[in-house]
Amino acid sequence: MSGLVAARPRPPQRNQKKPPVAPRADDAAIAAVLANVAKLCGPATTLPQRYREAYGAPLDARALGFGKLGSLLAVGERRGLFAVERTARRDDGTSGSWCLRPVGAEVTPNESDGDSVGLLGFYLYARPPWNENARDATAAWLRALCAQHGLGGRVRVATEGVNATVSGSTSELDALQATLSATEGWHSVLFKREPCTSHQLWPALSCWTADELCGFGADEATRERLDAVGPGVLLEPRAFRARMMEKDAVLVDVRNAYETTIGAFPGALDPKTRTFADFRQWLEKDETRSALKGKDVLMYCTGGVRCERASAALRAAMPEQRDRVFHLKGGIVSYMDEGLEGFAGANYVFDRRNRHGAAPRGSDQVLGKCLACRRPWDVYRGSATCAKCKVRVLLCDACLSSRDHDALVCELCAA
Repeated sequence: MSGLVAARPRPPQRNQKKPPVAPRADDAAIAAVLANVAKLCGPATTLPQRYREAYGAPLDARALGFGKLGSLLAVGERRGLFAVERTARRDDGTSGSWCLRPVGAEVTPNESDGDSVGLLGFYLYARPPWNENARDATAAWLRALCAQHGLGGRVRVATEGVNATVSGSTSELDALQATLSATEGWHSVLFKREPCTSHQLWPALSCWTADELCGFGADEATRERLDAVGPGVLLEPRAFRARMMEKDAVLVDVRNAYETTIGAFPGALDPKTRTFADFRQWLEKDETRSALKGKDVLMYCTGGVRCERASAALRAAMPEQRDRVFHLKGGIVSYMDEGLEGFAGANYVFDRRNRHGAAPRGSDQVLGKCLACRRPWDVYRGSATCAKCKVRVLLCDACLSSRDHDALVCELCAA
């Protein structure tokens, strides 16, 4: 899969803050990038981040000769490579949202009346993995079920399994959960229900197929090896809390740096990754192995799906630790829903709520800081990214609206 092609930039214009728009790249280079984009779906605000996670290169429209990302995506939409689902401007005057979906994926409006709504998150690792026919059949089945119940959300299906978050009326979420729970092979799935407002509902359903469930960057042979090793031991939230109090335990945060910035378990090892694919490199470091050797390793992530892969990778990399690798069932979401203490700050979530279990605005419990003015802040807004690596950065409303942030770099790049 091709990334971006380096193009000779035009001379910088006077007082121009963004990098200059390069001359228009040749059609083959543009087509290669659009073909990669077509394999990614979801909200437009996280598309650059997800592109980098999937392909290891920035989605830089300006380097291809387009002034805005929307102009590049419009080309792909006209060519029939994907569709862009847009929502209208909201009643409060703020702009609507838009998301990318594959051509051929059924998109249904979220038909909830807004009186009693919520979110339903779940994942399933298929063991043994499905073949492509079974994967496609599962995607079609889930697409039809969600459409039947008028649910919006994101459903990602790979040969590894399913990772999904859907939203809609409580009664329709109940019906979907009941159907899935009664289906063979789905009995052990942990369903996580979360409240939300009507403004936080997904505007449409997007269901697509992908190579991996969570962008670990593993090829087929590596995935087979990790499946053979298997993940660590699942611990219920209360058991996880008790185990982390023991002196021979070490916590490992499997999430990315932009997530750990706003909340984490104090004292946990933070790999400082930009994408989940970077976690494998962290595992290979001598200092990592030294810190984990002879310890009970307790891993955690947002909802649990990344720990399935990360704990298997650790068990494969350090065979002597295989019986001492554990991970949190249901992730931070389930831990916080149990009302347990120990997690500080807010839990970044990949839905329209942005964060979960957040401290009150202005509270000293807010761990994140605006990258520009350094005031306490833990809400990711807009498409503000690091000028170098393009990872998301925290900017408060005032600094984001000033538009004087194009040259800011994240703390990882500044280190």
